[in-house]
Amino acid sequence: MSARRYKLAEYALAVATGGLVASEHFATSFGSLQQLRATQLALAAIVAAAMAAHHPRREAAPFYVALLALVTRATMREPLRTRSDSALLGVATGSVALAVALLVLFPWPDLTRLHGPYQSIGVTTMRLGDVECRVLYPSAKAPSAVPLSRRASMLHHGEHVLKGMSAFTRMPQFLFGCLNSGLLAAIPNAPVATPETRAADSSSTGSDGGAKRWPLVVFSHGLGGTIDIYSAVTQQLASDGNIVVVVNHCDGSAAVTRMADGRIEYYQPISVAVRDNIDGAGFRLRNAQLRVRVQEVRRVLNAIALEQRTQAPGGVFAEADAASVSLVGHSFGAATAMATAHVDERIRCLVLLDAWMEPLDADVKTGLGPRVPVFHLLSEHFFHWDANMRATKTHAHGCSHARSTLSVLRGTRHNDFCDLPLFSPLVNRLLKSSGRLSPLYALQAISELSAAFLRGAHAQVIAQFPEVVVLEASAS
Repeated sequence: MSARRYKLAEYALAVATGGLVASEHFATSFGSLQQLRATQLALAAIVAAAMAAHHPRREAAPFYVALLALVTRATMREPLRTRSDSALLGVATGSVALAVALLVLFPWPDLTRLHGPYQSIGVTTMRLGDVECRVLYPSAKAPSAVPLSRRASMLHHGEHVLKGMSAFTRMPQFLFGCLNSGLLAAIPNAPVATPETRAADSSSTGSDGGAKRWPLVVFSHGLGGTIDIYSAVTQQLASDGNIVVVVNHCDGSAAVTRMADGRIEYYQPISVAVRDNIDGAGFRLRNAQLRVRVQEVRRVLNAIALEQRTQAPGGVFAEADAASVSLVGHSFGAATAMATAHVDERIRCLVLLDAWMEPLDADVKTGLGPRVPVFHLLSEHFFHWDANMRATKTHAHGCSHARSTLSVLRGTRHNDFCDLPLFSPLVNRLLKSSGRLSPLYALQAISELSAAFLRGAHAQVIAQFPEVVVLEASAS
């Protein structure tokens, strides 16, 4: 069952439960008792079908309360029924109203749409170089028959993610409870597909000119991020024919991570001096964290190279091209990608999503010359942040590869590059955490443009998204 069908089941549950409550309020409007009972029986059948088809989640809990109140009211005997009739109907009415409000505020998130040629992808989690990583990879071109209920959960760390997000945002943990309902398209431990060359794509040929191999992509999350909350983009990269390794950084910047000894660590709180960069305190902390992040990415790459040499056929890295690596990152993760490429010759391509330039050393900001093609994709939000934009343009000027480009996705804000707006589009828009574009459409544009740039087909795909404005690096 797809996420869309789960969503339709919830809508059916809302309509039918609301109809049952309304039929009790307006019972006298029916022509006869038989007509009322026939209507209620039909609505009850819809409720039963919707309950069987939907996926239980917190936001639908008030519907269960409403149904319990209605059943209790219908089965209760006199004189208790007369005494509690109005109270039970009030509970049912209020519960339906609350449930509808929750479904509007927190609609069912759809993380199951894949736009690449591989409509079945796999996922596994492992430690590489003592760093926790989520690995996504192509599995098959045909869509899988595995039901959504058996797909991977978005939240690898479960409730720990909610606690970490609360620590990072200083907002109540229950506000992030909707993330628990996220289910991925990816299938846990699915077999790895055999690499094949795609049209307009030479990246699947091994860097040594030998057998075809999967392009390797390492993804670095932003400040307060995790391996969990960039699933829309990373799944699309896997669907496009890449092995994608999402790194969970251990520098204190992740919402939550599991350390090598099994300890769970949450986001490291910062002082006012760091927050406001008083006397450079912010730069010193974030630059130190950036150095840790760069070392983690390099350790992951070293571990993958070792895995590739020692892994049995069919292993996730057995056919990966560990000598030709692309880095993709958002915000602090984009800074991590830039700093890593500055010191590691294995990096052959960069996709920088709304890069945060502040933590970077001055020499990194000057760019990479002609060695590496670089795709800067900015939100409209960061485009109007003058200090960051000046540094971004400096870096873009210094990336002189013929394919390098600097673009803006209009109608977006910084959080539109992660999954969070999918779970509460209205709330995120009210809080100005996301832009005017539909979160689903924004993530489709971001992920498809990123995947196309990695395989050298960016020019053909960019025309599909009129919201993208290509900038000259020197433009103001």
